[in-house]
Amino acid sequence: MPEKNKVFGEKIKHTGIFDFKDLYGFCFEWFDENDYIVEEEQYIEKKKTDEKDVEIQWRAWKKVTDYFKFEIKLYWRILGMRDVEIVENGKKKKVNNAFVEIKFTGTLIRDWEGKWEGNAFQKFLREAYNKFLIRDRIEQMEDKLFEDCTELVDQIKAYFSVAGRR
Repeated sequence: MPEKNKVFGEKIKHTGIFDFKDLYGFCFEWFDENDYIVEEEQYIEKKKTDEKDVEIQWRAWKKVTDYFKFEIKLYWRILGMRDVEIVENGKKKKVNNAFVEIKFTGTLIRDWEGKWEGNAFQKFLREAYNKFLIRDRIEQMEDKLFEDCTELVDQIKAYFSVAGRR
């Protein structure tokens, strides 16, 4: 079984105006540009009269080496989303108004292919390999994953900051 180590966890909350399609597309593009593969594990819409609640779960991952893999999970919760119309640069534009919460989890996965799983001796060797031979490399990978997660969170916060000024 691969070894997993959570290196990042954060939550963003926003209440107000934003463009759901733009935000969704922006996040997907960020992962694509950073060589992550995105899997949408869940998308649930619960419609009310003129509002809807949305829950989304994404699992984005990328193979960094034969031994290391990054995984970033996003859990979106959007409550009371309704369409609103604004005027932007003299033109009417449809956007959304809602409460948005996005939870982020970044996990470093070691031995993601399970090559060191054959028996107890191989597991012992993997532990020795991790503790003594590549300890610095593991820390570098954790730092890089942390940077990726922080960059994504910061860009989404900036998006909400700009969207909130409309």
